[in-house]
Amino acid sequence: MFSKYKTLIFDCDGVILDSNKLKTQGFYKAVMSDGSTYADALVNFHLRNGGISRYKKFSHYLSSINKKSNLSLDFLLSKYKAHVFCGLLSCDVSLGFEEFIISVEKSHNMVISGGDQAELKVVFGKRSISHFFDGGIFGSPLDKEEIIRTQISNGNLIFPAVFFGDSKYDYEVASKFGIDFIYLSDLSEITNKESWIIENNLDHFANFRDMLK
Repeated sequence: MFSKYKTLIFDCDGVILDSNKLKTQGFYKAVMSDGSTYADALVNFHLRNGGISRYKKFSHYLSSINKKSNLSLDFLLSKYKAHVFCGLLSCDVSLGFEEFIISVEKSHNMVISGGDQAELKVVFGKRSISHFFDGGIFGSPLDKEEIIRTQISNGNLIFPAVFFGDSKYDYEVASKFGIDFIYLSDLSEITNKESWIIENNLDHFANFRDMLK
């Protein structure tokens, strides 16, 4: 099914790792000292903008959601990381991912995530899955669009390509660059999944195990 593709691109949260809820909790806890109203507002913004980096989400919090906050961007990033990092080391791998990645191990595979790039490389190394991604492991502070543009220009991202994602932003970025998109719905935090799939005529599977049937 995937032999026609020269490059396979994987998001991380909700695609490789069952970590979406962990990160949602991280946003809430990072700003909780400002009050639950602001924390809820940040979580809602996060859920509406899945796939976008923590840097942009916390910057939006300080510039738009709570302009009077005394919390700094560096503090928010640090508090968020403290909550999330250990969870990334211990959370479940997405259902069927290990079987799937072994089946495409000889493909040109890369990770393009909204997660912090340095953090991802440590987590993937400790979880012994880095070697599956010969094309590299990429993340924020660059956003996915910038990463893809760079990897195309340097010849690392070779077409035809396919992006396995779980967010609307993943789909938007893939479409912008003419990359095929496969939506994995099991762990996705999109609220209107069914109508969104129909509206965009998406190729979709519940998880990688479903894809291997």
